[in-house]
Amino acid sequence: MRMTASFHFLTTGLLAVTLSVTTSLQAAETDKAIEPADNGWKGALELGISNTTGNVETKSANVGLQLNRETLPWRYRVAAKASSMDALGTRVSEDYLLDLQADYVLPNKNYWFGYAGYDSNKFASIDSRYVEIFGYGMNVVDTPKQKLDMELGLGGRQSTFTGTLGDEKGAIGHIGVEYSLQLTDNTKFTENLVVQPGSANTFTMSDTALEVGMSKNTSLKLGYSYTNNSDVFPGIKKTDATTSANIVIGF
Repeated sequence: MRMTASFHFLTTGLLAVTLSVTTSLQAAETDKAIEPADNGWKGALELGISNTTGNVETKSANVGLQLNRETLPWRYRVAAKASSMDALGTRVSEDYLLDLQADYVLPNKNYWFGYAGYDSNKFASIDSRYVEIFGYGMNVVDTPKQKLDMELGLGGRQSTFTGTLGDEKGAIGHIGVEYSLQLTDNTKFTENLVVQPGSANTFTMSDTALEVGMSKNTSLKLGYSYTNNSDVFPGIKKTDATTSANIVIGF
């Protein structure tokens, strides 16, 4: 599919900003090397279910898994999610997500990253969608209570739609923001925002959560997830929003 002039301008601008920031930051770096370290794999399992009876019968379930490992200067992240909902015995929602990311951390805590992602939501006519991104991440704030990372990147997206709707391929940009704030000793607020503009569609995702620790490895997580596709097929809504309450088990 042909790219628009505005998309060319956006991707060129993103690349220019990324290279400019990288050059200036690398020029300011010291020669101090990062000491190798391996903390092993750490992770968290999220579980949430609900069951409503009466005038309307609904059942919903969601499960999430996140794994992290640091073998500095390398850092790895794996995330997977699945959710479904049935109403009156009929499946009305079902989606899957898988994220893989590897970071090469620089002495100033900024990093180069490579990302690969997969998602599927047949009720939004998306049979499968693959994304590959390469870019640069900036460690903007890093204190005991607050952390803020920002990412800029370029890559590609390949989508296969349900039925006879065909498929779509194209280049995309990537803008990412990840923020966390430790409100109290056992309460943390997090926000993860991703915007991926392309010539045919701009994908936006936001995950907002408040996590309250209940024990050393268990917490309650209240979340609000928002996804938006700027261009959809007739009869498909552009925005999906989910409010959830999950139990998180760390390990």
